[in-house]
Amino acid sequence: MAHWTRLLTLFFIMTAFCHVCHPSPGWIDGIKLKTIIQTFVDESLGASEFQYVQEIGTYLNNTFMAVERIKLVLEDDYRKYKYKKGISRNDSRQCCLTKDNDYVYSNEFMTKINAKEMCIRLSTDAQDDSLLPISDQLRDVMKKNRNEERAIKWQYYGTEDGIFVKYPRQKDNKCDVYDPRYRPWYAETVASRPKDILIVFDRSGSINKKGLMPIVKKSTLALIETLNPDDRIGMVAFNSEANSPPGERGRTCYYNKLAFATPDNKDYLTRWLNTIVGRGTSTYGPALEKAFSFFKDSGDVQNDPRSRRRVIVFLSDGVQDWAASDDGGILRLIREKNAELNNTVLITTYGIGKDMSAISRDVLRNMSLQTSADLSKGPITPGEFIRIQSADNLRSTIGSYYNTLNDFSGSQPVISASHVDFTGLGLIASICLPIYPESRLLGVTCIDISLMDIVSDVISLHRGLNSYAFMTDYKSRTIFHPLMPRPLNYGTVIYLDINNLERDPEEKEVVDLMKRSTSGTKTFTKEFVKPRGNTTTDGVRTVRLTAKYFWKHIEGTPFSLAVVTTDSDVNINIQDVQLYSNRFIYHRLDLVTGIKKCKSHGRLSTKEHSVVKLTDAAFKRKLFYNEPDTQETVNIYTVYLEDKALYEHDRLKLIAKQMIAISEKLENIWINQRELDDTIVWRYYGDYYGHIRVYPGLTLPKNYDHTQRGFFWKTVNNKDLITITPPYLDAFGAGVVTTVARPIYLESRVDNPFILGVAALDIKTNYIKYIVEEAFKSCLDEDKSCFVMDSSGYLVYHSEGDYNIHGNREVYSYHITEMEAAVSMYLIHQGYLVSESCIDFGYKKELFTWRQRDGLFVSSSYDKSPYFDMVKVSGTNVYLGIKKKGLKVKCECPDRDAPDYGIKMYQCEIKPGQCGCPCVEEAEYDHCKNQFLLGMYGPSACVPQPPSIGFKSPIPNEQTIIKSLPFCYNYNCSAKLMASTCEVLEMCSWCRDVGLCVKDGCPIRETSSNDSIDCSDDSHTEQQTPRNELPQPDVIELGDLSSDYEIIR
Repeated sequence: MAHWTRLLTLFFIMTAFCHVCHPSPGWIDGIKLKTIIQTFVDESLGASEFQYVQEIGTYLNNTFMAVERIKLVLEDDYRKYKYKKGISRNDSRQCCLTKDNDYVYSNEFMTKINAKEMCIRLSTDAQDDSLLPISDQLRDVMKKNRNEERAIKWQYYGTEDGIFVKYPRQKDNKCDVYDPRYRPWYAETVASRPKDILIVFDRSGSINKKGLMPIVKKSTLALIETLNPDDRIGMVAFNSEANSPPGERGRTCYYNKLAFATPDNKDYLTRWLNTIVGRGTSTYGPALEKAFSFFKDSGDVQNDPRSRRRVIVFLSDGVQDWAASDDGGILRLIREKNAELNNTVLITTYGIGKDMSAISRDVLRNMSLQTSADLSKGPITPGEFIRIQSADNLRSTIGSYYNTLNDFSGSQPVISASHVDFTGLGLIASICLPIYPESRLLGVTCIDISLMDIVSDVISLHRGLNSYAFMTDYKSRTIFHPLMPRPLNYGTVIYLDINNLERDPEEKEVVDLMKRSTSGTKTFTKEFVKPRGNTTTDGVRTVRLTAKYFWKHIEGTPFSLAVVTTDSDVNINIQDVQLYSNRFIYHRLDLVTGIKKCKSHGRLSTKEHSVVKLTDAAFKRKLFYNEPDTQETVNIYTVYLEDKALYEHDRLKLIAKQMIAISEKLENIWINQRELDDTIVWRYYGDYYGHIRVYPGLTLPKNYDHTQRGFFWKTVNNKDLITITPPYLDAFGAGVVTTVARPIYLESRVDNPFILGVAALDIKTNYIKYIVEEAFKSCLDEDKSCFVMDSSGYLVYHSEGDYNIHGNREVYSYHITEMEAAVSMYLIHQGYLVSESCIDFGYKKELFTWRQRDGLFVSSSYDKSPYFDMVKVSGTNVYLGIKKKGLKVKCECPDRDAPDYGIKMYQCEIKPGQCGCPCVEEAEYDHCKNQFLLGMYGPSACVPQPPSIGFKSPIPNEQTIIKSLPFCYNYNCSAKLMASTCEVLEMCSWCRDVGLCVKDGCPIRETSSNDSIDCSDDSHTEQQTPRNELPQPDVIELGDLSSDYEIIR
């Protein structure tokens, strides 16, 4: 075997993996390992999955009962207060006036709270002495609710007088105005039927001259904010003409159709509203005619059996061109247009300003009453005429339009549309009831529930690579699906029809049955979408498999749950085998005692043991995983995982215990393995069953889940290949690294190997640069350059690339199309590099990535002269290329970055098949209907990006703790006099400004301004283990490639 292959063998050091792939009989101390492989398409297993349906139903019903208890207390307080029987007043302070030391941080609420008390917020017109007093009984029942159902979040009560009462108490930084009557949850509870609202507002010169335009705009904004995503909205601004938003790509519907009141649409209409300037004279006729046309052109909502309330909200100062319009003509127009819609439109009018004439007031009042209505077409619902003379109390005045729409019986809870919690709980829904004693509306009370809490146990169903679960409601709105962002990760809320994610005809049949609140099973062949690695760089792949659907309606709720399983997935049970950890070290090293600690990469670390971090898959309930790490919880984990007895734990899964014990065997291999020790940053192994083991030991971020990271899926998809990733910023804090990984299989499934997990190591990115340039001296020639490319076209190494090793957080990988246009064009034209796309439903974008097809050539020529050689590195996912410089070819990579993706992505300006960088463009999307225009054969869904990890340590004051600790290893960095020999060592950094090689300096992570770089000799006490010097690779020439590589022509 030639020198280069031997170098790769050293470099990839994957010998540890073989011990896991093919364990010998004595590998676990002579105990026979009995592995039972069960397919779980059986009815019995499917039934067991639906224990979660029962649990979700119980959770929601408990919340229904909790909000009912609040209602009963409030109505009882009302009667006591009305009949002067006396109530115990609660001394509720304004949330903004409470003391900071009243609060402690809560992991449940992700903010500081006071669980002992409530607090209040006031609207501008709220008067303390006019209110039903807030009682101790209200506080007590809210505390009782929280104690009995810990998944309950915020509990609150909004009154018709403009008071907002919240439990638990939370500090507000300022005493800003908050009016609960103005919020969607309040309006939706009072008027629970969905609404079609057409806002018609005056933009004439008289409005502008009187200074009333700010009131008009604020009034319109107040109306917009009361709407929820089930409602639809349209807007008309009028003077002598009637205008509506012109729209843009995907939004042209705003001109003549109603749009669902999603956050995105509301934001767009608000921006348009703010561009309006008052001018000209006003005429009501054209405005009303256009308003009625919106209802006709929009039609009914498809597949929505509920009738919708149609409302025109009309705002004017009453000054109009009477020569072009008269009272009788306006009323006749309303009569004719509403008759065409069977008198289903209600009109509410608002008179803006103080000096409105009596005639103007009468016109607006008659419009609201529709005094000329044709009753033969059906009864009308009279609206109201309301004066707005100033901006004072504007919110309560303008938001009261829905009082004419109230249709509640007061008996059934209203589950609001999902929305984002402002404290960081992610996507939540509100369960609300109106407070309506003796036919008088006092207000609305609600309890917030976290949708993450509802679906967390469904999300954590790990049944292999393909099986999954999803939840939807009776409107086919997606509550959870693995192809949507998890609720906790929502930024802007996405209201997505489940049919966009379940597109096959058979899938749509199941979805239709779920809408009807049925339960059942169905088996058919369908397409599964899986990530090829990092979605934004690697895209997705699809595979058709036989799937079995189990679905069930959750009684008493609008939700249905489905579980999808396949024959290819397995449920692993290790029975009657005593597997336990000899020494379990939890990753929170600040909570672990009895081991020697040191510092590495500016982190608290240990070289004595590997450490284990548990993910949510190790726990029986997500609520257990969400609990904060404490000395007590660490002890609980340690006692169970080291216990020799075989039994079920109340929190942790037995399979997690057994898999953690198996992976412990890697620790001895890692500690005793010394080859290339200077260049390896971390060694780790992660599986599907809830744990990742890391050496040297360090504390990982709480939200780190290896199964969501790009390296994991890239390795899984590459199957038997060693996977090498492009450079990236290490989530553990070690700076810019490259991962080398391979999958670990269950050996007993030779015919259809099942991947248990992924074993990997991280190296400093510059080590690849070092070995390539040492092996191929021609890479340093002025007329040549070299590169290593992965199967998505991203560069693991390029001799002319700057990988931002020093200090720049915006680390991204270069793509072959950016750095080597001529090579890229050849690959694309020959069909070796193909473009694929997927739809990112979160950002409403279509992402285009490249994929290298199998069958790569050896060389190419331009103008009869050799230009480049390129070969596949056998047994890996990468390709090595050496080329001559000088050919002036450019791919289409416009100098405009696309936002939101954390790496460099370009706006697409090329046609498919042309040479261009990975790019992103707007997806085909109808904003008004809130529908993606995909069809069954449109681009696949992108797999959601994992949550941002960040670099904040979970350990409080970690830098203070490690200050006096020794370094874990002896790094003789100062002896390295060149960047090339310095930067390949895992704890050494070359400080370009001063030309020195230093240990633990020039880091990517942020450091304190007081930190100093130690440029002295790196010798330490005998506690430190000297590491081997870097092995010098043998040098081979380009002509040796054919004997060492798998050549694909």
